[in-house]
Formats: sequence, structure tokens, C-alpha cells
Amino acid sequence: MLPLSLTQQVDDLMRRTGSSADSLACWSGMSAARISQGLRGVREFRNDDALRLLDVLTRVERLVKTFAPIPISLNGNPRIVKQLLDEMELTSDLPTFADLVLLNSILQGVSPQEIANNRELSNEELKETIEEMQNKFEQAILRLGAIVSETFGSIAAQQ
Repeated sequence: MLPLSLTQQVDDLMRRTGSSADSLACWSGMSAARISQGLRGVREFRNDDALRLLDVLTRVERLVKTFAPIPISLNGNPRIVKQLLDEMELTSDLPTFADLVLLNSILQGVSPQEIANNRELSNEELKETIEEMQNKFEQAILRLGAIVSETFGSIAAQQ
């Protein structure tokens, strides 16, 4: 089987993430018309443009996986997704859903030792894992709070 061209890879990632050309345009800074031309083969993407689109779509896919199984609407307001992507670029410390489930278990009173037994962690590893998760969780809450505040502020200003 032949490897996929860069354009085919872009198209494949768009399909897998459910991304539209308009949303991809917002996230990448490339025009939606140019993306459409490239995908339809009317005007091939330059390699650097295709690589930029692949980078953006790879980050979108990582964002979706980070919050799975919670669905993220990628095309409803692409500016919010762009802000999340920008935040993810600044840090790779966003907690995963599994991190949040584990932290929730701790907050619900499941003993750390029980979690350690289930995950085969030593007490020191467990302590470090819990501290790391709490830090990720706190940072994510702060970042998401700032994004929500800014988004609602800009919506209010537009009205």
C-alpha cells in the first residue's frame, strides 16, 4: 500500500476529527477557499502549507483525545477551539480524562492506598502522581476559566 500524500493525510485527519474547512481556516490562518482548493486538487498545497495543516489537525486530534469521552464541538465556535489549541501549545500539561477520573476518585474518598494497589504504584509514586494531577487540574481550571471569561466577554461586547 502506498503512503498517503500530504493532502490525503490532511483530508483523512479532517474526516477523523470531523473538522470543516472553515474551522481549519480559523485554526491555521489559511483561507477556507485555499483549503478547499487544495483538498479538491484544484491547486495543490505547498509542502509547508500541508505540514502546517497537519500540525494543526494533529493538535485538534490530541485535544479531542484529551477530553474523551466528553465530546468537543469543533465547528460550533472555532475561535474557542483555537484558544484551546493555543493553550495546549504553551503547555502539554492538560489533564486527561483518566487523570480527572482518578482525581475525582480521590476527592470522593477512595483511599490513595486502594488506588495505588489498583495501579501498582509505590506510596512515593502515588504521592507524586496525585500532586501532579492536582497541579494539572488546577492549571486546566485556571486556563479554561480564562478562556470562558474572555469568550463571554467578547460575545457580550459584540451584542
